[in-house]
Amino acid sequence: MAPSPEEVVRATFVDSDEGRSWKAYMAPDFRMHGAILGAIAPQGGLEPEAAAEMMSSVRHRTRLLQLENAPDGRVFTEFALSRDSSAGHGSAQIVYALWSVHEGLVTELHYAEDPGTLRREAGLDPVAPAG
Repeated sequence: MAPSPEEVVRATFVDSDEGRSWKAYMAPDFRMHGAILGAIAPQGGLEPEAAAEMMSSVRHRTRLLQLENAPDGRVFTEFALSRDSSAGHGSAQIVYALWSVHEGLVTELHYAEDPGTLRREAGLDPVAPAG
């Protein structure tokens, strides 16, 4: 039996924070949309190879702040992302993402600056519950 979408998403955070690529969780037809780590995905999205390359090219750490299962089966996340630069300084940002997972593999990942947009798209209340 395939892991739940929530389990898959949590595993990608663990692997990423431990310095491992989470490409093993990407479906062959995986697409990444939106902007993260200062890079903007092209109109059709980034394919698995390009997405894995982008994510592994920068040392980063994440802290999962919120994970919510959406009524449509997707998973909404809010997380803090910090990264180091070769110049000795770093940056941090809050990232909002909507994950589509099918049979234990991530098929699509959408990043957005506005959490309400992703939450509405997934059928969630645009304002996250407190707590």
